Amino acid sequence: MITLRLEEADVLNAYRLAARHGWKRWLAVATASAVTLAAGLALILGPWTPPDLRAFGWMLGGAAAGGWIGGTVARRWLVPRRVRRRYRERQATHRASTLTWDETGMTIDNENGHMRAPWSDFVKWRADERVMLLYRSRLLFMTIPKRVFGTPGALRDFESHAAAHVPRDPVTKRARPR
Repeated sequence: MITLRLEEADVLNAYRLAARHGWKRWLAVATASAVTLAAGLALILGPWTPPDLRAFGWMLGGAAAGGWIGGTVARRWLVPRRVRRRYRERQATHRASTLTWDETGMTIDNENGHMRAPWSDFVKWRADERVMLLYRSRLLFMTIPKRVFGTPGALRDFESHAAAHVPRDPVTKRARPR
């Protein structure tokens, strides 16, 4: 049994983990960017390119670079800002809950009520060194900060129950060194 109270940093770490993509997706994005940039450079530098298509080449090159710049700005600045605002707006995330688990599932109790969630309700789970996410669908997840487990044994017990009943997400299949 643990007492769970989410903090702003927990929610931010959860969204960062949820947004993490696997190497196959990064390879696809990098390949598409490289092809777009190469096509743009070919249109700009090619002696056979008509003058009216050179502007299109600049647009292709700008789109490839702008995509990476825009993605970085969104990941580093826009998304954290929105997550922090949503955390402050949503009062339910500030309340303490009691979480217990066993072979059949987990139970969450708080001042608003009682919820029993069998392990079969979860479609996958992800974890890093700070948080664990239990997904109820492809996009909807429950955040459990690892800091709330009083002992390493309690954390290992919870992770072993989750691992025994819920498939692990392939993006975080290998644990990062601590």
